[in-house]
Amino acid sequence: MADEKFYHELAFYGDYVHPGEAIKIERKIDFNEYRADLTPYVAQSVDDLTRERKASEAKERMIYDKLTALSKAWAEQASQTLILDKTLDYLSISTVPNTANQWTMDKRGRHEISNLVYKMSYTIEPEIAYRPGRPRAWEATWEVSFNVIERVEKRGGRPVIAGKKKKYEDKAAAEAYINGRIAAYAHLFTELSPPIPEDKVRYFRANGHLLRGYTVAPHKPTPDELLTFVDDHEISGVNLAVKPRRKAPTQKKAGKSR
Repeated sequence: MADEKFYHELAFYGDYVHPGEAIKIERKIDFNEYRADLTPYVAQSVDDLTRERKASEAKERMIYDKLTALSKAWAEQASQTLILDKTLDYLSISTVPNTANQWTMDKRGRHEISNLVYKMSYTIEPEIAYRPGRPRAWEATWEVSFNVIERVEKRGGRPVIAGKKKKYEDKAAAEAYINGRIAAYAHLFTELSPPIPEDKVRYFRANGHLLRGYTVAPHKPTPDELLTFVDDHEISGVNLAVKPRRKAPTQKKAGKSR
């Protein structure tokens, strides 16, 4: 037998559950006058119908409250699914590619050294824009950056520490300049996983957790923080009074000899 209900139950865009993310259950009913029969109701008084209507609304709200409570229960359970998803995602992150503090060179002549935290690269190339009649210049380009995982780089760009491009008429001068830059940053490439500067930890976190294999450099107190370690009595005990200067002895004016 066909459904003879006097209303249509409508679900908008379908119901769904995305575990650990979202649920959607949306309903609306629409009156169907061709199947409705008001006979049991029209014989009643308005007062009786009003009371019955209020009672029905109260029951409807009780059902709504139960659904709301169930939605909170879903949120509790979904949060457990979410934390498990984020942990599995964290554990799936591979070690960032690095050269283990060894210099390498690719087919294009780009030199690179890297570890789990830092990366340095340089090129020395003849300039592209060349005009006959003058010596061909050499372009020395270098850069030092943090060696971050791909998702961090996509989210906020590659965090560059320093870098520059300079031109030299002599290739040997360009090489000498690059060698000086290599020496200046050599201290960054003595460990496979050097401690991360405290203010750069955000580049080495995933899902709110420090990546495996990393450590953070000890905190260095700021001048303001250092002042908090000084007790009030230590400050008050400091004699800030300025001692007056001694006056130079006055010289007697030379008088006329008698």
